[in-house]
Amino acid sequence: MKQTYQVKIAGLPLRVVTEEEEAYVNVLAQTLSGKINDIVMHNKSASKLDAALLCALDGMDREAKLRSMVKQLRADNTRLLEQLERLHKQGGNGGR
Repeated sequence: MKQTYQVKIAGLPLRVVTEEEEAYVNVLAQTLSGKINDIVMHNKSASKLDAALLCALDGMDREAKLRSMVKQLRADNTRLLEQLERLHKQGGNGGR
């Protein structure tokens, strides 16, 4: 069931509607706040919006790379299962 939570991200209030637990949403908000504040602190010309966009871009990059890794792992898993099945059949035929 969806819940509504109030969080602050980089000092800005935000209402979040989600099926996730409040503690999880708060951890995400705190993590994002830290990243935004870090970018703004180390780059005085960056606004909070600039920093948020950089965080979004970084998150999308990570997601794309993880999706690619999952795709490769699934392909590897399929290949290994096929090899295992072939070996099992060979073993059941006296190794011939």
